[in-house]
Amino acid sequence: MHLRESDAGTSLEVRSLKGRYLGTTSDYRDALFIGSTWGPEGITIAVRIGFDDNRPLGRRETGGRAALPVFREIMLQVYTDGLLGQAPRFPAETEEGIDEYLSAQRELKERLRLEELAREEEAQQWEWISSRETAIRSVQ
Repeated sequence: MHLRESDAGTSLEVRSLKGRYLGTTSDYRDALFIGSTWGPEGITIAVRIGFDDNRPLGRRETGGRAALPVFREIMLQVYTDGLLGQAPRFPAETEEGIDEYLSAQRELKERLRLEELAREEEAQQWEWISSRETAIRSVQ
C-alpha cells in the first residue's frame, strides 16, 4: 500500500495489498471487498455493500465497483491520520513484480484497444464499399 502526496492531494494505491478478495453475490445483491496490508503490523478490512431487504444493488455493481472505493477511503483515512503508523510496503522484489504485472496489463489493454479501433475502421470501410455498390446498382 502506498500513500502518495501530490498537488492534487494524498492518494492511495491499493495495489500493494498482501491479499484481497473481490466478490459479488448472485443477482448483484451484495458487493464485497476484503483486503489486508503487508507485514506483521498489517490490518484487514472487509467491506460489504448491500440492502437489508436483499434487493439487488443494480446491474454491474460488483465488489470492485461498489465495495473497493469504500475500502480505499477507509485505508486512506487510517494511514493519512496515522492511526496505525505508516502504510506498510512490500519487499522490493514483490513491488517489482507488481510493477511488471501492471505494465503488462496496460500494454495488453492498449493492444486490445488498438485492435478494436482497427476492426471498427475496417467495418466502416466495408460499409462505405457496400453503400457505393448499392448506389451504382440503383443508377444502372
